[in-house]
Amino acid sequence: MNKRMNERNANSLFIRKKSETIENLKYQIKRYKAMGNGVKCQSLNNELSKLLSL
Repeated sequence: MNKRMNERNANSLFIRKKSETIENLKYQIKRYKAMGNGVKCQSLNNELSKLLSL
């Protein structure tokens, strides 16, 4: 039972961390796009698509 709770907590932590990372990447993409830095924006978009495919 305790092992199951630890797995559930670890999974919840992973999902929360992934969600925060996705939101952070979206924010950075928006900022770099506003600054006109297309290369960095494209790089972050690639990173975001990799993360979303997991």
